[in-house]
Amino acid sequence: KPYRNLGINSNVRAYEIGDTYLQVEFTTGVIHVYDENKPGPADLNKMKALAESGIGLGNYITGRIKDNFAHKI
Repeated sequence: KPYRNLGINSNVRAYEIGDTYLQVEFTTGVIHVYDENKPGPADLNKMKALAESGIGLGNYITGRIKDNFAHKI
C-alpha cells in the first residue's frame, strides 16, 4: 500500500500490515519486516498506526527503531 507521506519528504515508499508484522518499503527499494519480536508489540502497534495515518513513520523508524527489524526482503 503506498505510504501517503503527509509530512515532509519521507524515506518510506509503501507498507503492508499483517496481523503480526509490518513490512516497510523504503525509497531505496529495501524492505524491512518488523514483528512482535523485533521491535516488539508496543513499537509494532505504534508503527502500524503511523503507517495508516500517513505521517511520522519514517521519523519513528529513524529515531527509535533504527536497525531493530526482524529481517530484510
